[in-house]
Amino acid sequence: MTKARSTPTTPDAQPGTPLHYLLAVMNDETADPKRRDRAAVAAAAFMHRRALDAGVKAGRQAEAERVGKNSRLSKSKVPTK
Repeated sequence: MTKARSTPTTPDAQPGTPLHYLLAVMNDETADPKRRDRAAVAAAAFMHRRALDAGVKAGRQAEAERVGKNSRLSKSKVPTK
Protein backbone atom coordinates (compact mmCIF):
# COMPACT_ATOMS: atom_id res chain seq x y z
CA MET A 1 0.00 0.00 0.00
CA THR A 2 1.36 3.42 -0.95
CA LYS A 3 1.29 6.43 1.28
CA ALA A 4 -0.41 9.57 -0.06
CA ARG A 5 2.00 12.42 -0.69
CA SER A 6 1.52 15.71 1.08
CA THR A 7 0.11 18.68 -0.79
CA PRO A 8 2.90 20.80 -2.28
CA THR A 9 3.13 24.24 -0.80
CA THR A 10 2.73 27.15 -3.17
CA PRO A 11 2.10 30.79 -2.33
CA ASP A 12 -1.42 30.55 -3.80
CA ALA A 13 -2.34 27.29 -2.05
CA GLN A 14 -3.21 28.58 1.40
CA PRO A 15 -5.13 26.06 3.55
CA GLY A 16 -8.85 26.32 3.02
CA THR A 17 -8.64 27.71 -0.52
CA PRO A 18 -10.03 25.94 -3.59
CA LEU A 19 -6.50 25.54 -4.97
CA HIS A 20 -5.34 23.83 -1.79
CA TYR A 21 -8.29 21.43 -1.97
CA LEU A 22 -7.68 20.65 -5.64
CA LEU A 23 -3.99 19.96 -5.03
CA ALA A 24 -4.87 17.68 -2.12
CA VAL A 25 -7.28 15.69 -4.32
CA MET A 26 -4.78 15.59 -7.18
CA ASN A 27 -2.04 14.20 -4.90
CA ASP A 28 -4.27 11.70 -3.09
CA GLU A 29 -3.14 8.36 -4.48
CA THR A 30 -6.18 6.63 -2.98
CA ALA A 31 -8.65 8.82 -4.91
CA ASP A 32 -10.27 7.70 -8.14
CA PRO A 33 -7.92 8.44 -11.09
CA LYS A 34 -10.65 10.28 -13.02
CA ARG A 35 -11.28 12.53 -10.02
CA ARG A 36 -7.54 13.21 -9.72
CA ASP A 37 -7.40 14.11 -13.42
CA ARG A 38 -10.31 16.55 -13.09
CA ALA A 39 -8.67 18.14 -10.05
CA ALA A 40 -5.39 18.53 -11.96
CA VAL A 41 -7.14 20.25 -14.87
CA ALA A 42 -9.00 22.59 -12.53
CA ALA A 43 -5.85 23.39 -10.51
CA ALA A 44 -3.93 24.18 -13.68
CA ALA A 45 -6.26 27.12 -14.31
CA PHE A 46 -5.15 28.60 -10.97
CA MET A 47 -1.45 27.90 -11.52
CA HIS A 48 -0.77 28.70 -15.19
CA ARG A 49 -1.89 31.55 -17.42
CA ARG A 50 -3.20 30.67 -20.83
CA ALA A 51 -0.63 31.22 -23.55
CA LEU A 52 -3.10 33.16 -25.70
CA ASP A 53 -3.97 35.58 -22.90
CA ALA A 54 -0.36 36.37 -22.02
CA GLY A 55 0.33 38.83 -24.85
CA VAL A 56 -3.13 40.11 -25.73
CA LYS A 57 -3.13 43.14 -23.44
CA ALA A 58 0.41 44.18 -24.38
CA GLY A 59 -0.41 43.75 -28.07
CA ARG A 60 -3.52 45.91 -27.80
CA GLN A 61 -1.60 48.60 -25.92
CA ALA A 62 1.16 48.66 -28.56
CA GLU A 63 -1.41 48.90 -31.36
CA ALA A 64 -3.22 51.76 -29.60
CA GLU A 65 0.05 53.65 -29.15
CA ARG A 66 0.98 53.10 -32.81
CA VAL A 67 -2.39 54.34 -34.04
CA GLY A 68 -2.31 57.26 -31.60
CA LYS A 69 1.05 58.49 -32.85
CA ASN A 70 -0.23 58.70 -36.42
CA SER A 71 -3.51 60.32 -35.50
CA ARG A 72 -4.30 63.82 -36.72
CA LEU A 73 -5.36 64.66 -33.18
CA SER A 74 -1.98 63.80 -31.72
CA LYS A 75 -0.30 66.50 -33.88
CA SER A 76 -2.71 69.29 -33.06
CA LYS A 77 -1.38 72.24 -31.15
CA VAL A 78 -3.09 73.76 -28.19
CA PRO A 79 -3.88 77.42 -28.87
CA THR A 80 -2.00 79.86 -26.67
CA LYS A 81 -3.19 83.28 -25.57
